[in-house]
Amino acid sequence: MFMINTAKNMFKREDYSESEEEKEYSDSEEEILDDYFEGKSQINKNTFFVKIKPQGTKLIKRWRKNRNINDEFAEKAAMIQEEFYRNDGGYIFDCAISLCKIRNEHQYYIIDGQHRFSIYNRVENKNDRPSLPCTIYIVEDESKISDLFIRINTRVALDLDEEKKNQKKQDMLKYAMKETFENKAIIDIFGRNRPKISENKFFEKIKNTRCFKELEFQQITDKLVVINDGIQNMNLSYIRKYKIRESSYVKAQKCGFYLGLDKEMRWMKDLQ
Repeated sequence: MFMINTAKNMFKREDYSESEEEKEYSDSEEEILDDYFEGKSQINKNTFFVKIKPQGTKLIKRWRKNRNINDEFAEKAAMIQEEFYRNDGGYIFDCAISLCKIRNEHQYYIIDGQHRFSIYNRVENKNDRPSLPCTIYIVEDESKISDLFIRINTRVALDLDEEKKNQKKQDMLKYAMKETFENKAIIDIFGRNRPKISENKFFEKIKNTRCFKELEFQQITDKLVVINDGIQNMNLSYIRKYKIRESSYVKAQKCGFYLGLDKEMRWMKDLQ
């Protein structure tokens, strides 16, 4: 919905304006190849919201002004997608990318969302990928692509929903924590029974910390390791302070994961 609203706002300028009559008799729809797209919805005369089928990605090329792909980020994000696939039976690609198409040419240039597109092409089970949401802008010549590239990327930087940014960071933090602690603990660190940690409560609390807002996900994970080791060194004093069952502490000792002992996670204050 964010990309649809952005697209609507971006075409309020006179050079992209349209009357209802123009919209009704628009021929731009013929520019979208049905063999490669589905769920076509016309936003205005020259703008469409569609889903591109996996086989249609061969039509998409990188726009020359795109920044370079951060391969490390893309690889980690692709691994998270593989986790979704294993646990939930499918990949999750629900954020739209933006494409530009010069009229009468069958080439699409990606002008926003190149990392999402890169992740989409890195997953292992390519035949099981869902169709990828995208906004397509039909333009008359290459100069309009440059204009749209500047306007969209400036607008996205200003308007990007804070919750979506937090969700991406949350997913990466979850992956980093599981990689860090589960290799040591050989357990699923999220769950109901201690020394597991309540995933919902953890992210509800951590998103309100200054640490979550200011640090990268790996830096936060490093801090959590320090806190975990600190609880380990407190031994009986920690048990008495938070009235923890001795049996729970013994379980934590066996797996080396102590963050779940205090169900209220009062150690979260050390992240501030």
